[in-house]
Amino acid sequence: MSKDAAAAQLVAALNEAALREAPSADLVSVELNFLSAEAVARVDARTERRTRTLAFLVVDAFDRAGARVASGSSVHKIA
Repeated sequence: MSKDAAAAQLVAALNEAALREAPSADLVSVELNFLSAEAVARVDARTERRTRTLAFLVVDAFDRAGARVASGSSVHKIA
């Protein structure tokens, strides 16, 4: 899997997690960090904090052996 495809997968997971918080959550910013070139086997995204108007999310990606290969964070505006 290319880093572009992995990045798209991570952003999609962040967006899905944000939409669980609020149906009107819009992406404001995202930061991704790649730790390894291994293929992504599992992605876990979760809300770290939420205010009335913002949701702060984090995401981790793991390879088949369970080692973290990427991580990231995002901010979503809640309307």
